[in-house]
Amino acid sequence: MAYLLLAPASTYRCTRVVPRGTRLPAFTIKELDRALPTFSWHTGMGADQAHPRHFHFLSLAGNKWLRILLTLIEGTSRQPSAQSVILYSMLPKPGGGSRLIGLLGCLYRMWTALRLPLVQAWSTAWSRPYFYGSAGKGSCDAGADQLFEDESAQAEGLQAASVMLDMSKCYERLEHKDLIW
Repeated sequence: MAYLLLAPASTYRCTRVVPRGTRLPAFTIKELDRALPTFSWHTGMGADQAHPRHFHFLSLAGNKWLRILLTLIEGTSRQPSAQSVILYSMLPKPGGGSRLIGLLGCLYRMWTALRLPLVQAWSTAWSRPYFYGSAGKGSCDAGADQLFEDESAQAEGLQAASVMLDMSKCYERLEHKDLIW
């Protein structure tokens, strides 16, 4: 397995998805105890060489400081520069060829595991039958719905136009050498 280590990526900035006055709930010990064991022991480690499950064995004081650190990262929308290093690897695919993956730092991975239930609840609350990214709506449904809308418009004497992009196997069609600079 070959690794390519890149210099720290540009600072990630989050787009605000909640009104300014709204605060996300604080991280709890119970959430950490739920999230950290979900990582497989066989998962790859990023450039920091820390595994999220290692943090499951922190003392209560260490656990508190980890929650404070994650809150600071979330509140400022900036992670420590050492966490911005992404380790890229080409994994062989069973059908031949290879697949590019990026191994992110441990803090970011823990943060995403902690916020996953919140994102899932938000996604469920905003799920709409006409939105193709909704649960149970795949690209075939999107195509059928769009075709129905176009034919309905044509039957009513209206004009209709559709542009649909199929992102299937998108990353397999990119030249990986062009992604790395």
